[in-house]
Amino acid sequence: MMKLKYNKHSDPDFGCRYIISDYSQNLSEEVVLAIFEQKVKESGAEYLICGCKDEAYSYVNSVLYGNGRRNNCIITAEGSCAVAENGGVWINASAFETRITPFFAEELILLIRQDLIVENMHILYSKIDPTESGLGVLISGPSKTADIEQCLVYGAHGAIKHTVVVYKSTPTTF
Repeated sequence: MMKLKYNKHSDPDFGCRYIISDYSQNLSEEVVLAIFEQKVKESGAEYLICGCKDEAYSYVNSVLYGNGRRNNCIITAEGSCAVAENGGVWINASAFETRITPFFAEELILLIRQDLIVENMHILYSKIDPTESGLGVLISGPSKTADIEQCLVYGAHGAIKHTVVVYKSTPTTF
């Protein structure tokens, strides 16, 4: 059952209005992760789940240095939060040397800890602090755009290839 909490606010121009302050279905972590995986794949991005942070970074290093040299067209970043309903990963600008970096990479690999994936945008907005870095961006899938003639172009506004790597906060034990 979906729970909605409304706060009544008074606005001199528009009278009373209601703003959703909490919008949670209280889904289990497994369900949220499954929804996130589905949405990431629907966006055209690749999805990988790892047992722990070391395993995730091992994968990243194999991609970055696979040919023995650093591939400068690949950018990696650690997300501070992710949203299951749209498969997006929230990145603070402080994760990059310059704010424009994630938009000029040919390939973008975003890492996110499993327990930082939230159900929806309402919860994300309650968790992020805009004063933390001054800028943040929600990245969801590889860049693609189409014009009126329906010509689809990849990489126009960001990375052509996008990979999301999810890892557990604690190492797995057997």
